[in-house]
Amino acid sequence: MRTRWLRATLGFTLIELLVVIAIIAVLIGLLLPAVQKVREAANRMKCGNNLKQIGLAVLNFHDQQGRFPTGGGDWEQGISYSTKDGSSPEGPSLQTASWLYQILPYIEQNNAYVLNDMTTAGANPNQESFKTPFPVQIYCVDTDHAKDTGPVRRSVISTYYCPSRRPPGLYFNGAMLGTRLTNLSDYCSATPGRVPLRTNETPDQTYYGDNGTFNGVIRPIIVGRIQNGDGKYRDVPVKIADVTDGTSNTMLSGDKFVPSNDYAGGHWADDCGPMAGWDPDIARSTVSNHSFCPNPTPDLPLPQSDPRWSNCGYAFGGAHTGGINAVFVDGSVHFIRYGIDPNVFNMLGHKSDGGVVSLSDL
Repeated sequence: MRTRWLRATLGFTLIELLVVIAIIAVLIGLLLPAVQKVREAANRMKCGNNLKQIGLAVLNFHDQQGRFPTGGGDWEQGISYSTKDGSSPEGPSLQTASWLYQILPYIEQNNAYVLNDMTTAGANPNQESFKTPFPVQIYCVDTDHAKDTGPVRRSVISTYYCPSRRPPGLYFNGAMLGTRLTNLSDYCSATPGRVPLRTNETPDQTYYGDNGTFNGVIRPIIVGRIQNGDGKYRDVPVKIADVTDGTSNTMLSGDKFVPSNDYAGGHWADDCGPMAGWDPDIARSTVSNHSFCPNPTPDLPLPQSDPRWSNCGYAFGGAHTGGINAVFVDGSVHFIRYGIDPNVFNMLGHKSDGGVVSLSDL
């Protein structure tokens, strides 16, 4: 009898088990938000470190080249190589790939930089080289000229990915470009609108500028080519002395908006990657038009039927709670809240508007 009694006291009733499970569930529910906050804080810090490396790389590029990198050529153009040997990447004055490609040697990615995306004509049916008004050869990335992505565009550049959004890797580059995979970037340079801000304009209007000039006269640090009437391009070097607003008051790069339902790739403004030319993939507008898309704005799922879908492709944004990370020309990283005054945000992207911006306004 005693043995049976002892065995009975060692067990748990069903009610006791349910109470324990309920307590554990409550504790998990209380701890989960805290764990998520800690994880996001770590991701946000990592994102800020990525932008810090990008900012320092641009400054080192300026020290070596005596100028800032450019926005490259057109969106469908890839990396340009010298016609002398067909393998050496051109410098900034003739480089059709974006600023993100041009700074690769300065973020310890020279191995990717020296790879060749262009093959001899006929050597590979999946790749094609062609000549442009530039005295260079270019590896093209659009469906009319290329059937596959080259080794540079298949190099994963971990510095260019925000951990709050997606891990480093190769992603789908859009139905327009077939089913190929490419590297992408979660960061872009800033293209300002007019100051004072014209609220009746949309980000795409100020992004491309007037008369096909690609807004080059007021584009900030990352300066692309301005198209002339003859179809050729001229380079407009920008140096640190041109940042008359002060390097600590001018935004260089930040998180770009990507719809959260397109994180796997395929969005029209997130499909070419950092090795393409001037495109919303590598540069965004600091213009805010709240009737379409606040700027900056959090990443939201936007179906193509949503009127904001196309306008947000020119906006800054991010996967962080409360705002975006941005690096300024002096290399400092700041967190810019989503509710920032539109005029202040636009002035941040302009290197010489004469406006005074306080960091408390961010």
